Amino acid sequence: MKKKLQKKIPLFFKILGASGILDCLSISLVSNFNFGTLFPGGMGCIFLIYGCFYQKLNNWGKSGFGKIFMKTAKIGFCFFFISFFIITSIVIQNGAKTPDKNADAIIVLGAALHGWTVSPALAQRLDTAKQYWDENDVSYIVVTGSQGPQEDRTEAEAMKEYLVTKGVPADAILIEDKAHNTRQNFTYSKQILDNIYQNKKYRIVYVTNYFHTFRAGLLAEKIGFDAQGLGAPVTFYMLPNYYIREYFSVIKYFLLDSHT
Repeated sequence: MKKKLQKKIPLFFKILGASGILDCLSISLVSNFNFGTLFPGGMGCIFLIYGCFYQKLNNWGKSGFGKIFMKTAKIGFCFFFISFFIITSIVIQNGAKTPDKNADAIIVLGAALHGWTVSPALAQRLDTAKQYWDENDVSYIVVTGSQGPQEDRTEAEAMKEYLVTKGVPADAILIEDKAHNTRQNFTYSKQILDNIYQNKKYRIVYVTNYFHTFRAGLLAEKIGFDAQGLGAPVTFYMLPNYYIREYFSVIKYFLLDSHT
């Protein structure tokens, strides 16, 4: 029984490695390059190598530096999988929350364009914002996002055009086209809304894909917004990549961003 299991372990890692590489290649065809896209490919290469040289690597890991390296690697993988489960559970829970009705303004956080047009993820954010707009008494929609390296115009410009075609009045849409990240999305959008509301209190609903609502909420609160998140759905086969990217982004927030 033990020998049969020993034979299946290398095959398992080969399949796992090949799956990670294929995921990276296939997602790259429909999405812009980012860490969530590349990470499965990198891990896939590691698992594939381990599966192909399973016996040799295990023999090498029985003494000297190899033993230290293999133990460290196992501890690292255990930490990754446990922490990934915990953080992803929190992210999913926050993404399922429903905001209060009749916010004063909606902020739609930018996402990638495919050249000139909005990506599926961004379209889902905009459709979700439009639904909230239709069902509530909202004064403004702020669309926020600058032009990225693989984009032919600013995200905000494309977002406004998309919403106008869906029936949102153009004069109700406020453009913020300088932000390069989520913190700047909120910072620059707050400047626009503060200028409108002056010293009056106002509430916002920020719209992003639901895997992103937890971290976005932390940043919105830090910037000083009275804010609640509204999560938009995502294409199901993109979820593993999004959750991987968000896992590292949440860790980065608590290690670096929360102190600045």
